[in-house]
Amino acid sequence: MRLPLLLLSLIIATSIEAAPGFEVKRDTDSYRDWNTGQRRERTETSLRLDGGTLSMKALAQLLATDGKPIYPTLWDARVSGPDQALILFNRGSGQDFELARLYRKNGGKPQAEVLLRDLPYNWFNDARRKGWVSVGGADRLYLVQLQPLRIVDAGPGALLDVRGDLAVLADPGWNKRPPAFRAVDMQRGREVARLELDPACFVLPDFEFSHPLIYSGLGSSTPERLRFQDGPAWLEHNLELLTAPKPALRLRPTQQLPQPDPVRWGVTLREVDASPQPRTPESMGDASSPEIEEFADTLDLVPEQCQASNPNPPLRAGQEPYPSTSVATDDLCLGELLKGVPPTFREQRCVLPARTRTLAGSTQWALEEVRYGYRPGGKGAAIEQTVYQLRQGTTVNRYIAGSRGFDEALAIREVLPTGKGEALLKTRGDGAYELLRASTDAGGKLRLEYLDTLPYPASPFDASRAGWVYLRKPGLLVRLAPFAYEQAGESLLDIRGETLLYAYGDSETDRLTLGQRTFGSDHADDSPLPGLVLNAKCRREDDPYWEFTLPPVNATLEQSAAWFARHFDYQPGAQGAIRLRADHQLRARPGCAAR
Repeated sequence: MRLPLLLLSLIIATSIEAAPGFEVKRDTDSYRDWNTGQRRERTETSLRLDGGTLSMKALAQLLATDGKPIYPTLWDARVSGPDQALILFNRGSGQDFELARLYRKNGGKPQAEVLLRDLPYNWFNDARRKGWVSVGGADRLYLVQLQPLRIVDAGPGALLDVRGDLAVLADPGWNKRPPAFRAVDMQRGREVARLELDPACFVLPDFEFSHPLIYSGLGSSTPERLRFQDGPAWLEHNLELLTAPKPALRLRPTQQLPQPDPVRWGVTLREVDASPQPRTPESMGDASSPEIEEFADTLDLVPEQCQASNPNPPLRAGQEPYPSTSVATDDLCLGELLKGVPPTFREQRCVLPARTRTLAGSTQWALEEVRYGYRPGGKGAAIEQTVYQLRQGTTVNRYIAGSRGFDEALAIREVLPTGKGEALLKTRGDGAYELLRASTDAGGKLRLEYLDTLPYPASPFDASRAGWVYLRKPGLLVRLAPFAYEQAGESLLDIRGETLLYAYGDSETDRLTLGQRTFGSDHADDSPLPGLVLNAKCRREDDPYWEFTLPPVNATLEQSAAWFARHFDYQPGAQGAIRLRADHQLRARPGCAAR
């Protein structure tokens, strides 16, 4: 006779007797992840006692030993006997995980005892030994025997295998610890053997030992990543565990631990600080400084001791590492050798001794120019290098502190002597320049004065007009005696006495204006001095901004003054002081007229 399905279900349900003691129930369902569109599994763990579910409210009452209410979440559980269970829980959202023991005596009411706090993970893991589990992580691993209950603090590391009573762990070596292999006696709960590795010569893989759902889904182990299930075989291949006369660990001759990837430095040349270059009518791209290769050379640093201790190739052998550090040639060739750089490096690449000459200074300080050669890769012709350094007594520096209090070392990029014991310095850190003035105080000591910040790239010092120094970009003009400086603009043509002659094109009116003003005057309040304007009929179609009519953007004052004198006459103080010469050769349309 066939029974109705409902009756059959009732018969099955009532035929199950409640098991005495603790039980763990896991309900798994699937759901669609709306972020990825994939199906995922979700597991909810609950604890049963004598056939009935132990509610979160009851669990909270058991765990709230200090009387304060808690709102626990049960994450994982293991039964360690009819009247005992281990649980992993946390007391509220965002709090660390804890290990607790639930137990009862002689069938009485359940009780709770917190065993471990501040655990990083909320699941039990395989301890590679029957009747044991592990909790914690690579910073500190705990091995837990279920029955009788016992906890072994195994210390830092990933559990590779258990051999007899010895647990062997691999410690990747974080927080300034060297990487090491460790053997821990599970009976006595202490480390009995240790093998430390030189981190400069050996690299351990990433140990994917965190969760079974992760490491069980990995395809295979690689030199960069080791699966949990491959730990014992990897240990056997690379490491030997000795037990007599006392426990010891040593690398096998067959070990295949790779060396770390070499540390690659990128070597930069001291490039010439060139001003923007002029364009041509045929090439109307933006003016820019000459492009300089970022790294003229590279240096792979491999510690010498590794060649004897580890013959294996680097982890990513055959791949070109990107330079992790940028270093200038003078830091490699001059002064003391940098740490980790072999002495043969200078012999192969640096053309020494350097040639040094003093540019400015006093009896207590000197600004010096240093010239030497650098041969990239140790081959071919040497490239001439020029750097500057500050000597004060026996101390020599190619860098100085930022004059405005910034915590940055500024390289001295250009020095222009301007008088006895005086000079202008252009220094640069990671970005813009700082313009400094060096002079000598009454006691003969160096005095550095910050003048201005200059954008990069900036023009070289232009001292072609006696008594003046000009940087066309960004338009800074310095008068040496009496000392003063101001922003004169990038269109300065000439200096006559204290009068500045300049020119600029107006793209809105298509006019070219030549003007004059007095050095040190306020631009806004200065009464306009007689000038000259070339109207739009003078401008050629291929010169929309008068760029190719005016001197090039990298012209010195001497060159722009010659351009002005060739095309214009100047009579100071007269009406129409600037006049277009009849024999001018401006790049302009025929019949150009001025007003």
